[in-house]
Amino acid sequence: MTNEKERERLEELGFGTIENNKFILNEYEKRYCEEKGYLKTSLKFTGRESTYKVFKELREHGIICRFSKDSELVRIYQRGFRPGEDRTKYLMKIVDKNFPKKEEIFDLIVQSKKMRKELLFAIVEKKGIFYLKINQTSLF
Repeated sequence: MTNEKERERLEELGFGTIENNKFILNEYEKRYCEEKGYLKTSLKFTGRESTYKVFKELREHGIICRFSKDSELVRIYQRGFRPGEDRTKYLMKIVDKNFPKKEEIFDLIVQSKKMRKELLFAIVEKKGIFYLKINQTSLF
């Protein structure tokens, strides 16, 4: 980051995380902030284009999302996110080519249930992005 005011502004907008007393933006946040004119970087984007499309669409609708470090899941917050106060509402898996197999879907359902989150899939196609919400129901 170039200065403290810039960092504070990005933080207020829901970008970045603080790790080891350093403000860190992931590559999707950097690209989005650069496109919006919030930040100037000279880094080349190396992420998945489909993931960026989902990230951009969510941000443009006022939804904050954070990428998990240990999995492909994205944490989604409700609109009006307040850093440090709000909790994740959804876990989302972004799918662009191969939809997960049944076993992977079951594993994701169990993982989201343990975390008390709702599970979403963002399916990126040429026509646009489609969102599916998956719930587990017990009949007995």
